[in-house]
Amino acid sequence: MRKSILLLMSIMVIVACQKQSNINKNFNCNIENHKDVKQYTDFNKNFKIKIPSHFNTSLYYNSHQSEIFTADTTKQLSESFILKTSFNHGEIDFNNDFYHKTDSLIKRNNFELVSSKNDIIKEKNAYWYVVKGIKKEFTYHQLNLILKLSTNTYFSATTDLYGENNINERICASLSIFKTIEFFE
Repeated sequence: MRKSILLLMSIMVIVACQKQSNINKNFNCNIENHKDVKQYTDFNKNFKIKIPSHFNTSLYYNSHQSEIFTADTTKQLSESFILKTSFNHGEIDFNNDFYHKTDSLIKRNNFELVSSKNDIIKEKNAYWYVVKGIKKEFTYHQLNLILKLSTNTYFSATTDLYGENNINERICASLSIFKTIEFFE
């Protein structure tokens, strides 16, 4: 009997660990783990992320933020995505002022808001949105994700997608990389 309970609890833990996040559900993402990954830590040692080793990746930092840029340069731009992850110093609150500034930025860039949502991601308050427009003469989609980490720090991730093909699949591929992020506290 004791072994049965232990086995049942183990199965429940495994299933719970593979549960999709709300953002993954929104885009109908299957849980995907990339193989042959390389782990990167940002310059300021605020977070680490696992990126497929064949992606072209670069790091950048200044006094206010630390960034990691990555893209699969073995594919055409319209078949891949560009992912920028950034740990930022500064206050951010998901309030009316924040939403107004976000809407103004979207309009200024002549983008159309496709979807948006307040969410809990990685156990943090988050807001994400997808926009669509034209950039560099290509149809363009962008997923923006912001997580409030503390009173004076936040994390942002941006996925740039050019073209019209496989938008959800490419968003899901970027989210599968995003899920590997671990924050140092």
